[in-house]
Amino acid sequence: MDQRESLTAVFHEMAVLLELAGENPFKARAYVSAARFLESGKLSLSEILENPPHGFGKSLIDKVREFSRTNRLEEFDKLKEKLPTGLFELLKIPGLGPKKVKILYDQLKISNIHELETACKSEKLASLKGFGAKTQRNIMEGIDFIKKFKGSYLFSDAENIAADIVRFLKDKLGDIPISIAGSLRRKKEIVKDVDLLAASDGSALVMKTFMQYPGLEKILAEGETKTSIVLGNGMQIDLRVVSPESFGPALCHFTGSKEHNTRLRSLALEKGMKLNEYGLFTGKTSFPMATEDEVFNALGLAYIPPELREDLGEIDWAIQSKIPILVEKDDLIGILHVHTTYSDGRGKLPEMASAAQSLGFKWLGISDHSKSAHYANGLEIEKLKIQWSEIDELNSRNRQFRILKGIESDILPDGSLDYPDEILSKFDFVIASVHTNFGMSIEEMTARMIKAVENPYCGILGHSSGRLLLMREGYESDFDRVLAACVKCRVAVEINGNPLRLDLDWRKVRAFRDSGLKFIITPDAHEPATLAHVRYGLGIARKGALEKHHLLNCLTVDEIVEFFHSGRRQST
Repeated sequence: MDQRESLTAVFHEMAVLLELAGENPFKARAYVSAARFLESGKLSLSEILENPPHGFGKSLIDKVREFSRTNRLEEFDKLKEKLPTGLFELLKIPGLGPKKVKILYDQLKISNIHELETACKSEKLASLKGFGAKTQRNIMEGIDFIKKFKGSYLFSDAENIAADIVRFLKDKLGDIPISIAGSLRRKKEIVKDVDLLAASDGSALVMKTFMQYPGLEKILAEGETKTSIVLGNGMQIDLRVVSPESFGPALCHFTGSKEHNTRLRSLALEKGMKLNEYGLFTGKTSFPMATEDEVFNALGLAYIPPELREDLGEIDWAIQSKIPILVEKDDLIGILHVHTTYSDGRGKLPEMASAAQSLGFKWLGISDHSKSAHYANGLEIEKLKIQWSEIDELNSRNRQFRILKGIESDILPDGSLDYPDEILSKFDFVIASVHTNFGMSIEEMTARMIKAVENPYCGILGHSSGRLLLMREGYESDFDRVLAACVKCRVAVEINGNPLRLDLDWRKVRAFRDSGLKFIITPDAHEPATLAHVRYGLGIARKGALEKHHLLNCLTVDEIVEFFHSGRRQST
């Protein structure tokens, strides 16, 4: 994390601290605005100091200068000392923002989750002004959710940390074989810890170097073949070192999953062999195997990509040499579900288009929020027309790249889409998403979503479960019925690459891959940098065993426009 990213996090946390401390709300908002500007990546800290942008007054500039010089803010440190650290844990509970946490702290002296849970069980929140019985019930559900996922981390966070440790080790030790293993290598959306595997005949030096990693907070266990450390954020990192000739079997074993490994070991026994982390043995002899390919070949199997190793049929595919040719990054020609400053994005339309083209894409679908999304500056029809004109102008100037006119239309509570049909018909594509009224019954939500899917202008169902990983469960619906409706109506389903969403869940992707359902990987980008989130969606697509033909991203711009418009003709 560079200095700008570190200061961004500090400014966001500073805004929360100011609210918790009851400071002037305008001051807190100034820090939020400054943090969002830093997130845009438009200027470095030195450039901000040389030429302060709009919104950076003397006080903020002084903070930027102080952080640039010392990597800390004195005011921030003092505020943190004043308030119990447990208050930040309370903010992780859905529905609890700084204002409500301050009320709980001021009136009930609640400063951590345990105290909040006790207060809920004692019915103390039900009579508190601004809360009530329903809020108390929702908070209890939120506490249960947090307890369920305590010690869990987003894939994106764990991957960034793991990649940083691998770089650190390679910088110090040279280019020795080091691999991420475990659930992270299998691209599970949530991980408990990080497993790393290195091949070396000098394990003592590798372990000594590992324990010099700058982010280390605590050493849990230290040994010749395995060392475990804990980082400042509580994440546990396990490093194992094996000899180079057993790196292949060890990587198979420590990648997992447990169920996949059990099937592999059974297959080895059927062939008169024994497979474990030390090697593939015939009797007491194990031949050197530096790669996983050698292990799979010796078992008579095609190579199985790590993402598939969940014992969901992949070993049968490998026996029959029918492993899917999983979609690759270079297969993706275009992306959509991109927001701009027309609604709640932080990148202007030309900036988003230029960034997408620089990433190698041939087409980009712009889909700002629809008019009912007041919380996200949803577009009124007149503003839409201005955006369309700008898209036409940009397309006329660049024949090598095409911008599609789209919208992320709210699915209204009755299942209808935002905007009348005469406006919906003018879009190149329409994403339909639920953003409000999550508390409907299963039947109500199912009917709502199916009605939206049956709308002749609906081309894509967006983030279809509504979940936010480690923050909230999705809304309740008969999801299989909804996806079956998508198949019937030729509506594609989004694989949302936002690290907090990764929605559609890979299990549903896998279950519906052979149903005729079409998928599209999206970044749900709100600024140029987050266009790269498509890579996380790619991981989910691969985990769902998708090939090129399953994904709209792999179509040419003419083909995808035809897909959406032919779907409309078939539905009307």
